[in-house]
Amino acid sequence: MKKTLFRLSLPALACAAAIFTGSALGAFFAGTPAEAREHAPAACRDDAPDVFAHARERLEKILETEPLSQLKMTMAAAEIFRLAEAEIDWLECDVENAPAFDEAEYARERDAWRARFDAALNAPSDFDGGTMEHADRALRAAELLRERASALRARLEKTR
Repeated sequence: MKKTLFRLSLPALACAAAIFTGSALGAFFAGTPAEAREHAPAACRDDAPDVFAHARERLEKILETEPLSQLKMTMAAAEIFRLAEAEIDWLECDVENAPAFDEAEYARERDAWRARFDAALNAPSDFDGGTMEHADRALRAAELLRERASALRARLEKTR
C-alpha cells in the first residue's frame, strides 16, 4: 500500500491555486495595506464605479511606466478589463434604476453598443498568435468599455 502525504482532489487543488493566485495578485496590485483597506468597503457604496475606475487607471499607469514581464503585463491587462467591466455593470444598474429611465431607447443604445463591442473584440489583433495578443485584446476591450462608461456617466448626469 502506497502512503501519501496529502490526499487532495483536483477541485481542491484548483481552489487552493485560485486562492493563492488571487492573494498574490491582490498583494501585487493593492499597493499599501492602508490603501487596500481604504478601498475594500467601497464596492458596497454608491461610488463603486469611481473606485473601479481609479483602480483601473492605477493599473494602466503601472502598465505604462513599470518594467513588467510579459506575464505580468498580460495579468495587468486582464485585470484592467475586469475592472472596466465591473464599472460598466454598476453604471448600467444605476442608469436602469434612474427616475427618467426610458427602457426602449436604452435597449436600442445598449444593443448597438454591444454589437460594436463584439465586432471590435472579434477583430484580428495586431499581435495575432504572439505573446502580446491577449494583452492587446484586453486593452482594446477596456478602451471600448471606458468609452461606454463615459456615455453612461453622461446619461446619468442628465437624470440628476
